[in-house]
Amino acid sequence: MKFFHSGQILGWNSRKRGCQPLLRFTSKEVQVMEALSRHPHPNIIRYYGCRVVRSPITGLIMEGHAYTLSTYLNGGIGKIDKSSFMNALESPIRHLHAPD
Repeated sequence: MKFFHSGQILGWNSRKRGCQPLLRFTSKEVQVMEALSRHPHPNIIRYYGCRVVRSPITGLIMEGHAYTLSTYLNGGIGKIDKSSFMNALESPIRHLHAPD
């Protein structure tokens, strides 16, 4: 399943001042996701690409999941085994910080 995430990216008016930091952030996010797509990890969401409309990036296309991190953090899926969760989190963090 693919999920298109646009979040607040579509919520800016490019004629207003102040959108440049958002454009830079989005560009950096795409660069990181592109690098991760070349070196995937099973515990990191899969990235498929981005949506561009008249030059600015308007959204990211990523793997869809049944639950969000917010759902987990707010206890919406039941009790989480902290030890297993932390072990599952350690591996992708090491992967992100590993030298190329």
